[in-house]
Amino acid sequence: MRTDTESSKLILPFAWPLGVMIGLYAISSIPGEPPDDPTIIHAVFSWFTPTVHNLLHIPAYAALAWTLCRCLQPYFYGWIGLLLAVMIAGAYGALLEWHQIAIPGRYASFTDVVLNFTGAAIGAGFAWRRALTFPSL
Repeated sequence: MRTDTESSKLILPFAWPLGVMIGLYAISSIPGEPPDDPTIIHAVFSWFTPTVHNLLHIPAYAALAWTLCRCLQPYFYGWIGLLLAVMIAGAYGALLEWHQIAIPGRYASFTDVVLNFTGAAIGAGFAWRRALTFPSL
């Protein structure tokens, strides 16, 4: 039987990737066209060009894959955890692209899916490198 401490050690690391996923979902749910009374979120995102919006997929999905790698590392050894993290992060990015079809002023883009997978691969690579360099961290 597991104690509360053992359960929290098992669940707590997964809070980081879930937090990143919730943040990505929230950002992908922002309508593309600002409302009549724009919020601060619309003001901030209106500063960026579409190219910058696209390039921001890379660090966002790198962060997701990095947190997934850190969580999966104790359960999957070596490249299996790395590949699993890239696939989960990339698939989640593709799912959010599909979700954007229903958001006014937003659209799905194959380029964004490719950038999501690219960011996921970069983030997983950084996590792998860190695990090889500092195995105890």
